[in-house]
Amino acid sequence: MTRKGLTLLIIPVFIAVLSGALAGQVQQRLSLGQAIEMAVDNHPRVLKAELAVTAGEARVRHAHSGAYPQLNSGGIAKQGLSGSGAAFGLHGLANSPEPDDMAVSVNASYDILDFGRTKHETSARTGELAYLQHQLSAVEAEVIRDVRKAYFTALKAARLVEVAKRNLEARQLNLRQAEAFFRAGLRSKIDVHLAQAEVSRGQLRLTQAHNEEAVSLAALNHAMGSGDSSRQFQLEKPDLALREMPDLPVLIAAGLANRPELRAMEAQIEARREWVERAKKERYPRIMAAFSGGWTRFAELSLSNLLFGGFAIKLPVFTGGQLKASIQENEQAQQQAMVTRDQLLQDIPLEITIVYHQLANSTEAIRTFEQVKAHADDALRLARARYRMELADQVELALAKASQAEAESEYFSALYDYEIQTAELLYTTGQ
Repeated sequence: MTRKGLTLLIIPVFIAVLSGALAGQVQQRLSLGQAIEMAVDNHPRVLKAELAVTAGEARVRHAHSGAYPQLNSGGIAKQGLSGSGAAFGLHGLANSPEPDDMAVSVNASYDILDFGRTKHETSARTGELAYLQHQLSAVEAEVIRDVRKAYFTALKAARLVEVAKRNLEARQLNLRQAEAFFRAGLRSKIDVHLAQAEVSRGQLRLTQAHNEEAVSLAALNHAMGSGDSSRQFQLEKPDLALREMPDLPVLIAAGLANRPELRAMEAQIEARREWVERAKKERYPRIMAAFSGGWTRFAELSLSNLLFGGFAIKLPVFTGGQLKASIQENEQAQQQAMVTRDQLLQDIPLEITIVYHQLANSTEAIRTFEQVKAHADDALRLARARYRMELADQVELALAKASQAEAESEYFSALYDYEIQTAELLYTTGQ
């Protein structure tokens, strides 16, 4: 095969490989709303909290089942050792004392009077379920906050990449001019070396900006609950604008009224109170009724042999301090929940106060950099006009562009910082 033929064969293969690589690099468009939705649907922390709620619902049903009669049935065939059916945990005729026996039975039992044991246990489990539901809301709020902060951090990192590119272009242009002037004998070699150093710094800053952007996108993937931190997105830029901020006392009141963590602790305190009452009820008797009926191979079959019915009372007389210890344990758990609630009542106003003033700083920074950006825009327009009139060279124009890009970056960075602080404020006030 000739060299020309080999070349004609390689080119299509190279184009196909390049096309496949470019296709694999197509970035998915992602809005802030989509990122939040993906996180709430897929984040492991949210899924774990949802499973905890499902388990809590099952515990409520389990506790409430004690209010109903309990039915079971059993059967046995045994040989020898009278009463050995007890090894199977069977009841009624299935546990008859006959050594050579076959029996089946249906059994029913019911707590006629348990002095509120079932009622308090069901209420306690219901309170625990409310705690888990509020915890789920708290986890979702944290995930949404983290996504918002990661999203705007990634947008800010992308903006810094653009600025780093413009600065590098301006420094490279300055280097080319310095080299041209040096060759023409209009500048010294020192100017060339200084320009080369600035280019090196610009290249370093661009590399750092790219790395920071990659880290921010990985953090966004993590915030959305994705196990693939290398996924790339084309982030949509939402409208950024200052919003009117309520007064600090209003925000603190909102936080104390809306924070799901606080509501969760209130529910846990109520659940612990019910557990204390449930433990106290163990000091009272339990009155039970039971019925069993079936068939067994008695020599004489009669109703007294095949049916059983009766009432029983169970009263604790001496438990070695078990009941008292159980009550104290539940009371201590209730006190711990109350202390945690009181700690939240102190922490939430402080968190809101800190974020409020940080947001005020971001607001002031936006107003300042907006003026700086306006001055840089005017300087760029003037530099372009001077360049068209041949009163300025390309270096001056490039420097004006870099300065305008820097001012624009500072302005948008302040806007992104403002959105990041807003996300924190929404979280701390329970919105």
